[in-house]
Amino acid sequence: MTEAEHRQAIAASWERCAHRHNLVAGLARPILRLRSEEIAHRREAFNDMTSGELQGLSQLAALASETASALVVTDRDQILLDIYCRDADRDAFESRGVAPGSNWDERIAGTNGVSMASLGRRAVTVRGREHFYQTLRPFACTAVPVFDAEDAVLAILNFTTIDRGNTADFAFARHVLNAAADRVQAWLFLRRFGAAVTLRVSPPSDAWPGRSNALVALDDDGRIVAITAAARAVLPAPEREAPLCGRSFEETFRTRLELADRGPDRLLSLSLGPGTAAGVPLGPAGPPPARPRGAEALTGAPAFLALAESGLLPPARLHQARRLLRAGTPVMIRGPVGAGKSHAARALLAEARPEPGPPALLDIRSETETAIADRIGSWSGGAAALPDLLLVESLADWPVRLQSALLGCLERAGAAGHRPALVATCTSGDTGLLPELGHFLGGFVLDLPPVWRLDSRERLIRHLLRTLVPGAPPVLGAEAMAAIAAHDWPGNIRELRSALDVACACCDGGMIALADLPEHVAGRIGAPVETGTPPDLAEVLRLCDWNVTRAAKVTGLSRATLNRRIREQDLHRPGKTVRRPVH
Repeated sequence: MTEAEHRQAIAASWERCAHRHNLVAGLARPILRLRSEEIAHRREAFNDMTSGELQGLSQLAALASETASALVVTDRDQILLDIYCRDADRDAFESRGVAPGSNWDERIAGTNGVSMASLGRRAVTVRGREHFYQTLRPFACTAVPVFDAEDAVLAILNFTTIDRGNTADFAFARHVLNAAADRVQAWLFLRRFGAAVTLRVSPPSDAWPGRSNALVALDDDGRIVAITAAARAVLPAPEREAPLCGRSFEETFRTRLELADRGPDRLLSLSLGPGTAAGVPLGPAGPPPARPRGAEALTGAPAFLALAESGLLPPARLHQARRLLRAGTPVMIRGPVGAGKSHAARALLAEARPEPGPPALLDIRSETETAIADRIGSWSGGAAALPDLLLVESLADWPVRLQSALLGCLERAGAAGHRPALVATCTSGDTGLLPELGHFLGGFVLDLPPVWRLDSRERLIRHLLRTLVPGAPPVLGAEAMAAIAAHDWPGNIRELRSALDVACACCDGGMIALADLPEHVAGRIGAPVETGTPPDLAEVLRLCDWNVTRAAKVTGLSRATLNRRIREQDLHRPGKTVRRPVH
């Protein structure tokens, strides 16, 4: 970040504090602190997420003590969990609010290093009078975000020291904190994707040494399963924000990779030589380098790559579907209304042929029965008349006679040796599908889940935000994420995307607040729960870090009712030992 960009970011934060958060600059306002029991719950949940990996910060803590500074660790909600400093300095820090349980959200603490690092997703130093509140102005705070395996902010590491005006101190603090944050993400990434082949990539320039968290996880076909932002940074600028999951590593990074020679170690370091990952040819024309078995370039189909990155379907299942379509085997896509069946079908058909073009569409919702019958009849004259790409929508809603006609047409074409790339869609639970046609099409079925049933909505939300604001997508604040968790999303992805579209248009400063969401979504915070449509309680508790008071506010339930439902659903805080009665 340049000095001009830094000043602009500070000014924008002050503007939000004064006019959006209604804070008063210059007041010696104490920083809000949580109760000790709430801090204990947050520490427990935080250690469960990190497996205690952040406890190995003894060297940073020693450095803080030697320089009369404080090393501060906050969680993703910017709540201070631990502070490491000399005992003689502790009172000086705590008297000004730098203490366990203090809340460093910009809406509460004004402009400060923790909130700006979380919002900007990069290292930042906030010095002296740049702090919004007077109580913090003796300090200089250098903060660095720590990311999890999927590049979501997990924690903030912060060096707080007396501002002596020495910029070299701040640069050194950023260096050591960045190195520590990189190591933590690398450890979490390897734990999360330990079964995959993992590469640590380095840029071609010696002037920029590789980062320990510049990691890419691959499947056995050499396709990207997961990639960190640090690894994306090695790519040319236009490629960094593109959907990469599902793409061939060799084609993406323009380098040769021999997975067969990797040996027993599944973590490899790969230094990209000159001409790689830089948008220029690898070398003179000649025989193409050998690729791992089955690896193919996924160029020309961005919709397919975006589908792989959304997290709705496992990449392995998408690869299977693509291979089947190329072989002429039909694919069925099932899912609830609004789950993205048509989008997924078109994305798959875009991968079915080298130059696919638009598929022929049969849709009972937009065509009359007579028109569909006439088109099927015209294809029955010969195998060559049947389109090469065929999308059949809402098939279970078709009359039986049309389903029978389609089945006969496909069977005759198959007997003549013509097998089109066919994708059919139907709504989950529909019972109108002709059994014989279901057997013909049901050899490979992709089931799209409803939004409420996703294990974690964060990956889908990040994907949708990137599609809505490709350059610099905003992030969700804690209350906004809790509201999304509390909503049941009967319209699934269609409704979620519409809500995020509204929020992106309304938000300021790159963060979506609760007030930016549509009223029917934001109103679930504190609203009574409607009978028959309870929120996903496990997801609400996870997003609230198992803070029962906060979860009760999100769901609109009393603490007693919430605790009763936790017992009824047999939910338990992650990592907590469950004692069950002995019968």
